[in-house]
Amino acid sequence: MGNDRVDTVIAINSTFVQNPLYAGRPREISLLTFLFFSLILALLAAQPARASVSDSDTGRRLIVDYTMHMAHHVEWPLEVFVGTNAPFRICMMGQDFLGEALADRLKFHRVRQRKVELQYLAADDHRGARKCQILLVGERSPDGVAELAQDLDFFPVLTISDMPKFANYGGMVGFVEQGSMVSLQFNKVQIRNAELKYSSSIARLAKSN
Repeated sequence: MGNDRVDTVIAINSTFVQNPLYAGRPREISLLTFLFFSLILALLAAQPARASVSDSDTGRRLIVDYTMHMAHHVEWPLEVFVGTNAPFRICMMGQDFLGEALADRLKFHRVRQRKVELQYLAADDHRGARKCQILLVGERSPDGVAELAQDLDFFPVLTISDMPKFANYGGMVGFVEQGSMVSLQFNKVQIRNAELKYSSSIARLAKSN
C-alpha cells in the first residue's frame, strides 16, 4: 500500500488522560492548533518510530478512548446489524495488546443503544473478523496486514492497530508513537471501500494530502 493512500492526523500529547476526549466529549480543535501540531508531526516524521503505543498504561487508555470515540462517530451500514437487538462487536485479533483497559471500558457500555460485545479471535480467523464492527489487530508482519486487508476488503470492519505503518500496509487506523507524541494515520481508501463514514469530529483531525 503506498503512502499516497494514507492521511496522517495531528500528533496527540501522550499525557492524554487529561484530554476532554477522555471524558467522552468530542475535542474541538482550532485551525491554529491543527497547524501547530502538524508542524510538530512534520519535524518528528524523520525520526524512527519507537516503542508501541500500547506498551504503557497511558498508551493503552489512549487507544481505548479513541477507539470508543470512533465507535460513536463512525457510521456503519445498517444492514450489518441483524435486528434491533444485534450487538455492536469489537474484536481483538491475535495478541491482546490492550488487556484490561479495553475490557473494563466496555463493561455496561452501549454504542447507539446497542450492547457492546467483546470477542477474541485467532490471528488467522479472517472469516470471523468479517462479523466485527471494529477489529483491533495485534502484532503481525506487513504481509499479514496486507493479507488481512485483502480478505476484509469491502467488508464494513474498521481495523485499528498500533503496529508500525499499519495504515500503509492496508489497515485503516494506525497509532504511531514518536517520542512523547502519538500520531494517528487514516487509510481513507480502505475506509471508503468499506462504506464507513466518519463524522466531522474525526474528519476535522485529518490532514489533507
